[in-house]
Amino acid sequence: MISWSSRKQRTVADSSTAAEYIAAVEASRECMWLRALLTGIGLAASAPTPILCDNNSAILPVSRPAIPCSCQTCRYMLALLRERVEDGDLILSRVRDVDNTADILTKPLASSCFARLRLFLGLH
Repeated sequence: MISWSSRKQRTVADSSTAAEYIAAVEASRECMWLRALLTGIGLAASAPTPILCDNNSAILPVSRPAIPCSCQTCRYMLALLRERVEDGDLILSRVRDVDNTADILTKPLASSCFARLRLFLGLH
């Protein structure tokens, strides 16, 4: 099952890491809702749901609690993500920049990169 949403973030981020945390928390909320829906209809997930992120500085603190977070808002979001990862509901994984399908909707790309990512979306 895939859920796709594209909109401006409601919160202003002061760094790319904070923006990634905001996006990851929003994705985790949607993911938890979808997992509850599937469980409700008798299709409980047997493995953690992957959330892909292209920012290592946003991924590492989730998996390594010893790494500090700089702002209060980020600490709150980090705590939410850590809890969901520790509960086994989610796994935050790195997606390479060249494989990040979302870039087709958010960045100007070279025509070869655009064509490659377009194929990932199933468009020809």
